[in-house]
Amino acid sequence: RPAFQTANQEAFGKLFQKGGESLAQMKHCVAIYPDEVEVGKEARFDAGAIFAEGEEPVAPEGLAYQTLPGGRWAVFRHVGPYDTLWQTWQAAYRDWLPSSGEEPRNTFPFEDYVDDASQVAAEKLRTDICIPIK
Repeated sequence: RPAFQTANQEAFGKLFQKGGESLAQMKHCVAIYPDEVEVGKEARFDAGAIFAEGEEPVAPEGLAYQTLPGGRWAVFRHVGPYDTLWQTWQAAYRDWLPSSGEEPRNTFPFEDYVDDASQVAAEKLRTDICIPIK
């Protein structure tokens, strides 16, 4: 299994284990990639929960708030199971970005999980891949 999948599972495991009742107010989850992801290489990975504006439950011990930076983002909608997300990432970085005339901005990309995987069939899951651009 690629290292980023292991990092993903560990990060979300920690979020859901420690998040407890504060996650009841969550709108949806995000996955933040603070480093460039390379298959087979160790990866850092942050799992997060997005709350409605004005909602800010106390972060349980071991968790912290992080603010997603503002600015321009190229957003790519992936529809399908999480294990095929790499295809959309690859299309965005390998195909779209070089031909778009856009330049990546120096901040981290993230995935915004639009649907709850426990409520939506894998083939219908919507995930937005958000790439920072100048």
